[in-house]
Amino acid sequence: MSIFDQTTAAIERAKALVKLRRYAESKVVLEKALLIAPDDGDLIAELARSHYHLADYDPALQLIDRALGIKVAAWMYRVRGMILTALCRIDDTIEAVEKAIELAPDLGAHHAALAKALRMDRRAEAALAAARRAVELDPESTFVLRELGQCAFDVGDLELAIKCARRVLELAPDESSYHSNLAEMLVAASRIDEALHVLRNAVARNPTDLWLLMQLAIELDRAGHQEESRRVEDGAVRLAGRKFDNWSDLGAAAESREDRARAEKYFARAHQLKPSDPDSAASYATFLDDHDVGLEALERALAKAPTHQQLTGTKLSLLKQLGRWDEAIETATAYYEKTQRVEPLISALASAGRLDELARYEPVLEQTKDGHDKYEEQGNIALARGQWTLAEEKFRLVLKDGSSCCCSWAGLGVALCEQGRREEAQACERAVAKHSWTCRCVMGNALRKRLEPS
Repeated sequence: MSIFDQTTAAIERAKALVKLRRYAESKVVLEKALLIAPDDGDLIAELARSHYHLADYDPALQLIDRALGIKVAAWMYRVRGMILTALCRIDDTIEAVEKAIELAPDLGAHHAALAKALRMDRRAEAALAAARRAVELDPESTFVLRELGQCAFDVGDLELAIKCARRVLELAPDESSYHSNLAEMLVAASRIDEALHVLRNAVARNPTDLWLLMQLAIELDRAGHQEESRRVEDGAVRLAGRKFDNWSDLGAAAESREDRARAEKYFARAHQLKPSDPDSAASYATFLDDHDVGLEALERALAKAPTHQQLTGTKLSLLKQLGRWDEAIETATAYYEKTQRVEPLISALASAGRLDELARYEPVLEQTKDGHDKYEEQGNIALARGQWTLAEEKFRLVLKDGSSCCCSWAGLGVALCEQGRREEAQACERAVAKHSWTCRCVMGNALRKRLEPS
């Protein structure tokens, strides 16, 4: 068998293993093939994908960049975008996906990936436009239709969201996540009985799907069916056993339904089973009231994924809440040196009131691409300097297209408070609660303190 045939067979075998979620085996297959063809760009890119599925995000990024140095392909940029999304580096994700679109403009999946990245960047209207373009190109793709539905949901068009969710389910009735998605849309539209019907039918088809079971348990509890809810949840817990993925799924399902008590309990169990996993560590630390324990969890995970933006952001948030400004600035400085992303450092310096140090890094911020992150940090700088009108202007730039950024809503509220516009500031506080039920950021606390009765 030729080297080409061997590498092609290895890639097909790895893809088959990925479909079965046997990611470690797929990684071994590809590593062995690379011994034969160490400069094969396709092999390296597929290995990057395997690392991504194993949550080894930094090695995955190094591998995909190596692959793109050998061969340029649209699908490789799409993989790069997936990895960067996992690292919460959304600006870089958008850049990668836009490159994929440039190379293959007629693939709906690439436009849907752009829509997803824009949603994560809180650019709701732009995301909806990208999703509509994706559907024009590929009207029967479940990935594309689901993304359009989510974008519609984000801008409050529940009719379109439900229509897309139903069509996705018609195209792939055996995919349990599509049942979950439709139920979520129906609950948002206050069609509770329909949502429970969808979930009960889904569980009957997929009785071991933990996400569906937890979602059904929570919605039953909220609808007043406590006995049935307990029975369903007890069954889910028994099925979870000692598998990290199972407990992580239970926590994520509870988090998606804004059930703090359940999310905290199940993420804690997942973290206990796999303390180095970056995503579960970030979720676990978010819900903990004991910040010192949360910081220890984050440090363990950051040792594995030092450029993970969500982990770094969560750590910075905890350090700020504790008033440990030197540590926060040290963490943000180290992150800046590794990634050249200055925004977290600007935020830490502004929160600490270090105006002289801010002046050193402000020119770096000015050179970054215009966008929400840049405007938000310019708003933070203006707040630190007491420039309330300028702060209001910058935060409104972030929020102008329906953004759900709780920190910018809080920053805008603080700026309005300082201008004596209390009623508008109270509306901002309600927006913070609406857009982020887990928000405990320093800016949110500052707004709440200003609005307390004197």
